Amino acid sequence: MWRRLAQDLSCITPPPVAASALLRLLDAGGDVERARPLLVLLQRWHDWFLSVRDPEHRDEPVIVHPWETGRDNAVEWDAALDRAPEASGEFKRVDTAFVNAAQRPTP
Repeated sequence: MWRRLAQDLSCITPPPVAASALLRLLDAGGDVERARPLLVLLQRWHDWFLSVRDPEHRDEPVIVHPWETGRDNAVEWDAALDRAPEASGEFKRVDTAFVNAAQRPTP
């Protein structure tokens, strides 16, 4: 299952929070008619998100690794990543060849 999931995913996928933000704006008195054209786009985004991020069709999107959201250095991932098993085999960082050391994540 995870192999298929990894093949079907794009790399970085921001979580679909725009609909929640729109709802908060509308609840605060936003213009419903002006927002209406966004609803189709937001629905398409959510449909896509579930089609590629819900491999077992549970209506529960899956984030396999924090880099997929662009938040790989966010503190809320620390505890979960501490529980993840160490990768086996040799790992070579390729970013060291082209990304300035000050801009690379550190362990």
